[in-house]
Amino acid sequence: MLHAKNKAAREPFLNRDPRRVYPLVSDPDSTKRIWQAVMEGTRTHGRLTTQLRYDRARRDTPLNGLREKPIIETTAADLLAAHCALQALA
Repeated sequence: MLHAKNKAAREPFLNRDPRRVYPLVSDPDSTKRIWQAVMEGTRTHGRLTTQLRYDRARRDTPLNGLREKPIIETTAADLLAAHCALQALA
């Protein structure tokens, strides 16, 4: 307990937003990666039918709110809003 308190006092930036600090160690670009990059990455995965399904999903307008959002800043509310908008289209 004492060690944790001392660490928090010495390194206050870790307490602010640890999900931003730790990915920087292994991947400096992780805080800049956006959902559009993930969507583009699905183009080459799976069978042709899967790729076609992903292509249709990428064009769905409810996902527009996520496209330019950094992955690390995405909240559950953002994903839920996109999901509900997609369900409304179905």
